[in-house]
Amino acid sequence: MKFKEYEIERLLEGIPNFTQKAHQAQNICDEMLGKGLYSEERIRQICQSQGHYFYLVMKEQNVVGIFYCYREQSERVSFLQDIQTPFLESDSLVGIGQSIALKKEARGKGLSEWLLNRATRILFDDEQVAAILIPAWMKGDHIPADRHLTKCAFTLLQTLHQPWACHEGLECPVCKTIPCSCDGAIYIKRRTSSYEK
Repeated sequence: MKFKEYEIERLLEGIPNFTQKAHQAQNICDEMLGKGLYSEERIRQICQSQGHYFYLVMKEQNVVGIFYCYREQSERVSFLQDIQTPFLESDSLVGIGQSIALKKEARGKGLSEWLLNRATRILFDDEQVAAILIPAWMKGDHIPADRHLTKCAFTLLQTLHQPWACHEGLECPVCKTIPCSCDGAIYIKRRTSSYEK
Protein backbone atom coordinates (compact mmCIF):
# COMPACT_ATOMS: atom_id res chain seq x y z
CA MET A 1 0.00 0.00 0.00
CA LYS A 2 1.11 3.54 -0.56
CA PHE A 3 0.42 6.81 1.25
CA LYS A 4 2.05 9.84 -0.38
CA GLU A 5 5.79 9.11 -0.38
CA TYR A 6 5.45 6.24 2.13
CA GLU A 7 5.06 2.51 1.57
CA ILE A 8 2.87 0.78 4.14
CA GLU A 9 3.89 -2.87 4.40
CA ARG A 10 2.53 -5.61 6.65
CA LEU A 11 5.40 -7.28 8.49
CA LEU A 12 5.13 -11.02 7.89
CA GLU A 13 7.76 -13.72 8.01
CA GLY A 14 8.77 -14.58 4.49
CA ILE A 15 8.82 -11.04 3.13
CA PRO A 16 12.17 -9.81 1.76
CA ASN A 17 14.57 -8.61 4.50
CA PHE A 18 12.20 -9.66 7.29
CA THR A 19 14.93 -9.85 9.97
CA GLN A 20 16.34 -6.44 9.09
CA LYS A 21 12.87 -4.85 9.04
CA ALA A 22 11.89 -6.48 12.36
CA HIS A 23 15.08 -5.10 13.89
CA GLN A 24 14.35 -1.59 12.57
CA ALA A 25 10.79 -1.86 13.90
CA GLN A 26 12.08 -2.86 17.33
CA ASN A 27 14.44 0.15 17.36
CA ILE A 28 11.52 2.49 16.66
CA CYS A 29 9.44 0.82 19.38
CA ASP A 30 12.31 1.09 21.88
CA GLU A 31 12.89 4.74 21.07
CA MET A 32 9.31 5.95 20.89
CA LEU A 33 7.14 3.51 22.87
CA GLY A 34 9.65 2.36 25.48
CA LYS A 35 12.39 -0.23 25.75
CA GLY A 36 11.09 -3.63 26.69
CA LEU A 37 7.60 -3.24 25.24
CA TYR A 38 8.36 -5.03 21.95
CA SER A 39 11.35 -7.33 21.72
CA GLU A 40 12.31 -8.77 18.34
CA GLU A 41 10.96 -12.10 19.59
CA ARG A 42 7.63 -10.48 20.50
CA ILE A 43 7.43 -8.85 17.06
CA ARG A 44 8.07 -12.27 15.46
CA GLN A 45 5.27 -13.79 17.57
CA ILE A 46 2.88 -11.03 16.50
CA CYS A 47 3.73 -11.65 12.84
CA GLN A 48 2.81 -15.34 13.24
CA SER A 49 -0.47 -14.74 15.11
CA GLN A 50 -3.80 -14.86 13.33
CA GLY A 51 -5.81 -11.65 13.67
CA HIS A 52 -2.70 -9.55 14.42
CA TYR A 53 -1.58 -6.82 12.01
CA PHE A 54 1.85 -5.22 12.42
CA TYR A 55 2.53 -2.60 9.75
CA LEU A 56 5.73 -0.83 8.80
CA VAL A 57 5.79 2.70 7.46
CA MET A 58 8.68 2.77 4.98
CA LYS A 59 10.46 5.55 3.17
CA GLU A 60 13.27 4.66 0.78
CA GLN A 61 13.69 1.20 2.34
CA ASN A 62 13.95 2.64 5.88
CA VAL A 63 11.36 2.00 8.58
CA VAL A 64 10.10 5.39 9.82
CA GLY A 65 7.08 4.15 11.76
CA ILE A 66 4.97 1.22 12.92
CA PHE A 67 1.32 0.50 13.55
CA TYR A 68 -0.03 -2.55 15.39
CA CYS A 69 -3.65 -3.65 15.80
CA TYR A 70 -5.29 -6.97 16.56
CA ARG A 71 -8.56 -8.70 17.45
CA GLU A 72 -9.24 -10.44 20.73
CA GLN A 73 -12.07 -11.63 22.98
CA SER A 74 -13.00 -8.79 25.31
CA GLU A 75 -12.47 -10.90 28.44
CA ARG A 76 -8.80 -11.34 27.49
CA VAL A 77 -8.03 -7.60 27.14
CA SER A 78 -6.38 -6.57 30.41
CA PHE A 79 -7.39 -2.89 30.42
CA LEU A 80 -11.06 -3.80 29.86
CA GLN A 81 -11.19 -5.44 33.30
CA ASP A 82 -11.37 -1.96 34.87
CA ILE A 83 -13.96 -0.54 32.44
CA GLN A 84 -17.73 -0.91 32.49
CA THR A 85 -18.81 -1.96 28.99
CA PRO A 86 -22.40 -3.22 29.20
CA PHE A 87 -22.63 -3.38 25.40
CA LEU A 88 -19.85 -6.00 25.25
CA GLU A 89 -20.24 -9.61 26.32
CA SER A 90 -17.21 -11.42 27.76
CA ASP A 91 -16.85 -13.38 24.52
CA SER A 92 -17.37 -10.36 22.24
CA LEU A 93 -14.65 -9.88 19.65
CA VAL A 94 -13.02 -6.47 19.92
CA GLY A 95 -10.30 -4.79 17.93
CA ILE A 96 -7.38 -3.13 19.68
CA GLY A 97 -5.40 -0.33 18.05
CA GLN A 98 -2.43 -1.11 20.27
CA SER A 99 0.52 1.01 19.12
CA ILE A 100 1.47 3.69 16.66
CA ALA A 101 4.89 5.30 16.44
CA LEU A 102 6.11 7.66 13.73
CA LYS A 103 9.48 9.35 13.49
CA LYS A 104 9.34 13.13 13.55
CA GLU A 105 9.79 13.47 9.78
CA ALA A 106 6.71 11.29 9.16
CA ARG A 107 4.36 13.27 11.41
CA GLY A 108 1.93 16.01 10.42
CA LYS A 109 1.18 14.46 7.02
CA GLY A 110 -2.05 12.61 7.76
CA LEU A 111 -0.40 9.21 8.29
CA SER A 112 -1.92 8.64 11.74
CA GLU A 113 -5.46 9.15 10.43
CA TRP A 114 -4.79 7.01 7.36
CA LEU A 115 -3.46 4.16 9.53
CA LEU A 116 -6.40 4.43 11.95
CA ASN A 117 -8.89 4.32 9.09
CA ARG A 118 -7.05 1.34 7.58
CA ALA A 119 -7.22 -0.48 10.94
CA THR A 120 -10.94 0.31 11.19
CA ARG A 121 -11.60 -1.33 7.83
CA ILE A 122 -9.53 -4.41 8.70
CA LEU A 123 -11.03 -4.91 12.16
CA PHE A 124 -14.67 -4.20 11.24
CA ASP A 125 -14.74 -5.74 7.77
CA ASP A 126 -12.28 -8.65 7.94
CA GLU A 127 -12.33 -9.51 11.66
CA GLN A 128 -15.99 -8.59 12.33
CA VAL A 129 -15.29 -7.05 15.75
CA ALA A 130 -18.07 -5.40 17.78
CA ALA A 131 -15.94 -2.38 18.71
CA ILE A 132 -12.42 -1.01 18.34
CA LEU A 133 -10.59 0.26 21.41
CA ILE A 134 -7.44 2.35 21.43
CA PRO A 135 -5.29 3.13 24.47
CA ALA A 136 -3.79 6.63 24.33
CA TRP A 137 -1.09 8.23 26.47
CA MET A 138 -1.99 11.19 28.68
CA LYS A 139 0.23 14.17 29.45
CA GLY A 140 -1.28 15.39 32.71
CA ASP A 141 -4.92 16.05 31.84
CA HIS A 142 -4.14 16.43 28.12
CA ILE A 143 -4.46 13.57 25.60
CA PRO A 144 -2.14 14.39 22.67
CA ALA A 145 -3.81 11.85 20.33
CA ASP A 146 -7.34 13.19 20.98
CA ARG A 147 -7.47 15.28 17.78
CA HIS A 148 -6.46 12.33 15.56
CA LEU A 149 -8.79 9.89 17.29
CA THR A 150 -11.76 12.26 17.26
CA LYS A 151 -11.16 13.00 13.58
CA CYS A 152 -11.44 9.25 12.93
CA ALA A 153 -14.76 9.04 14.87
CA PHE A 154 -13.38 7.53 18.07
CA THR A 155 -14.82 8.79 21.35
CA LEU A 156 -13.29 8.89 24.82
CA LEU A 157 -14.55 5.96 26.88
CA GLN A 158 -12.57 6.28 30.10
CA THR A 159 -9.27 7.40 31.59
CA LEU A 160 -7.08 4.87 33.39
CA HIS A 161 -4.48 5.26 36.13
CA GLN A 162 -1.08 3.87 35.09
CA PRO A 163 -2.31 1.24 32.61
CA TRP A 164 1.22 0.41 31.40
CA ALA A 165 2.57 -0.33 34.90
CA CYS A 166 1.81 -4.02 34.34
CA HIS A 167 4.53 -4.25 31.65
CA GLU A 168 7.48 -5.40 33.75
CA GLY A 169 10.77 -4.07 32.46
CA LEU A 170 9.20 -1.37 30.28
CA GLU A 171 11.48 1.68 30.29
CA CYS A 172 9.05 4.48 29.50
CA PRO A 173 10.64 7.24 27.37
CA VAL A 174 8.32 9.84 28.96
CA CYS A 175 8.16 9.29 32.72
CA LYS A 176 11.52 7.42 32.81
CA THR A 177 10.28 5.21 35.65
CA ILE A 178 9.92 1.44 36.04
CA PRO A 179 7.09 0.57 36.26
CA CYS A 180 5.62 3.23 33.96
CA SER A 181 3.71 5.86 35.94
CA CYS A 182 1.95 7.48 32.94
CA ASP A 183 -1.83 7.60 32.86
CA GLY A 184 -3.85 6.65 29.80
CA ALA A 185 -7.20 7.03 28.12
CA ILE A 186 -9.27 4.48 26.23
CA TYR A 187 -11.06 5.54 23.05
CA ILE A 188 -13.75 3.50 21.33
CA LYS A 189 -15.52 3.18 18.01
CA ARG A 190 -18.51 0.84 18.06
CA ARG A 191 -19.83 -1.04 15.07
CA THR A 192 -23.18 0.42 14.11
CA SER A 193 -25.68 -0.35 11.38
CA SER A 194 -24.57 2.89 9.70
CA TYR A 195 -20.94 1.79 9.46
CA GLU A 196 -19.87 2.16 5.86
CA LYS A 197 -17.04 0.26 4.27
